[in-house]
Amino acid sequence: MHRRVVVIWIYSLLLILSLGSVSAQDLEADRQHIWKELVPRLDRTLTLQERHDTLPDRTWFGADKSSNQRNINELLDQTVRLLAGTPAQRYRQQIREREQAIRTARDDLARYRLQRISAPEQSWWQKTAEDYQQAIADAERTIARLQAEILHIRAEFSAHLQSYGLHLDEEQLEFLLSTVTGDALIDLGVAFDNVKAMIQQLEDLLIETGEDLNAARRYYGMYAILLEGLLHMHDDVLVNIEAYQQRLTQIAERTRTLMNDSRRLSRADERHRTVLNANIEAQQLALRSAQLYSQYLRDQAHAVAQSQRQLQHDLAVARNTYETVRISGELVQMLQAGQHMLDQLFARQTPTLFSFRNLELKREFEQLTLKLRQE
Repeated sequence: MHRRVVVIWIYSLLLILSLGSVSAQDLEADRQHIWKELVPRLDRTLTLQERHDTLPDRTWFGADKSSNQRNINELLDQTVRLLAGTPAQRYRQQIREREQAIRTARDDLARYRLQRISAPEQSWWQKTAEDYQQAIADAERTIARLQAEILHIRAEFSAHLQSYGLHLDEEQLEFLLSTVTGDALIDLGVAFDNVKAMIQQLEDLLIETGEDLNAARRYYGMYAILLEGLLHMHDDVLVNIEAYQQRLTQIAERTRTLMNDSRRLSRADERHRTVLNANIEAQQLALRSAQLYSQYLRDQAHAVAQSQRQLQHDLAVARNTYETVRISGELVQMLQAGQHMLDQLFARQTPTLFSFRNLELKREFEQLTLKLRQE
């Protein structure tokens, strides 16, 4: 174990020495790309929304309110993907791939160690104990290399998120990435920051238009759609949290049933009591982990719901102003207020963290996350 830690440290040092920072130019280039892709979608969404009330409820031919709303929802989905579609997704994918490779390598390790027991010392036609020992050493080196690569990617990811105003230390980022809601919360943070940048662009355009009320109306309509996109993301997060909570409830119920069964068997079978008591301890740990995980999800749901309620109010104000606007100067003031609202709404609070001093608890958390993602 000590040798593996040294290998990971060496790999990490070599990789981190090559770590670069995210430049302001790179961030600006990302946002210019987002702006270029967003504008036609925002325009199209605005057109669909403006005609929505004039459409029939149902029709055999042509557009109706139902088909129009589906098109709006699809455009909002595209808007959300663009707002959160930064290299952050690539970093997360790279980490996931290496985590999967580590799980595969550990499965190989377990198999090699089992096969080594019955392997011959010498053979011309089958693997020997020495061959399996070499395979074990190779798998351990692979795991060490992958773990070092994860540390490197996580460091780059952290630097990238800082450019979006998300300041997460290594422990916070590791915790977020180990939970089923972590990706969505990171996406929300990036989207909030991108929306702020887009609002600044719209504010500049509004100032340039002067008394052009048609242009001002269009830009302010885009602002309302950006808020709607954020609200769309909040809805998705809350729906997913509810699904995860239901899955955790099922896991906890099965664990309690298994624990009761273990206790019943322990009382009736003194010969296997030691094994069954160990099983009960493991089941208690799994149940505690599920309860902690459930509490974490409740806390996240509460925070997201609060943000959602504020967004709903601000979106209602934005739509009302969009319909009744008269002069562009009022719009500039509203956009400035919108930026201030976003600053307060997503103040980059430190995520709730659990202490993982207990390595068994950490492993249980990772297993629960894997189960929830597979579902």
